[in-house]
Amino acid sequence: MYTCRNRNLSQSMKNFKPEKRLEHSNMKSTINLYSLKKLSLGNVYVEKQMLQNLVSCCPSIEHLTLEYCVGLKKFHAHAPLKYLTILTLDELETVYIEGSSIRNLDYCSIGEELGEELGEIKVNACPNLRVLSLTGASITDQCLYDLGTKFPHLQTLYLSHCNMLETVHISSPSLNMLRLRFCKKLREAEIDTPNLRNFQVYS
Repeated sequence: MYTCRNRNLSQSMKNFKPEKRLEHSNMKSTINLYSLKKLSLGNVYVEKQMLQNLVSCCPSIEHLTLEYCVGLKKFHAHAPLKYLTILTLDELETVYIEGSSIRNLDYCSIGEELGEELGEIKVNACPNLRVLSLTGASITDQCLYDLGTKFPHLQTLYLSHCNMLETVHISSPSLNMLRLRFCKKLREAEIDTPNLRNFQVYS
């Protein structure tokens, strides 16, 4: 699981410019990666349609990593992805995750200051999600309600610099690891997790 821990990273990336630009005009006709299971894109310029075309050329893809890709405003993840890692600056406005195939989601959003609320992330209809890691995500208390119903197999929950959280209720019979780190507005947490083995809180 990748986690963003460097508070100075946003400053060092302030003048970041992508090294490459993905062109998509003839992508579908020129790329056929039927057996590809893992794809990583880092420091490149990529737009929504470019990424959709690229992923559609990889019908077996299970692992997708996007690191500091410029130009991408919205991203919709669905089957057959199982493992998704997103490290973003302040350009990505909306991330929508859905699908029974998703097992592991690691999302880290970095603004001028780590923890600044930037884009919106929605995670729906992911009954097989095992690991959920959110850093700098604009999630509210309501997003964590009915966690056990939404994600009945969730084992690991990691929330860091999620500064819209204030009073949370986390209930999950499957959860065995919970980390709450530097959610500066969080003042109350009710935890109902009978199988929890590892619990960490940093204020």
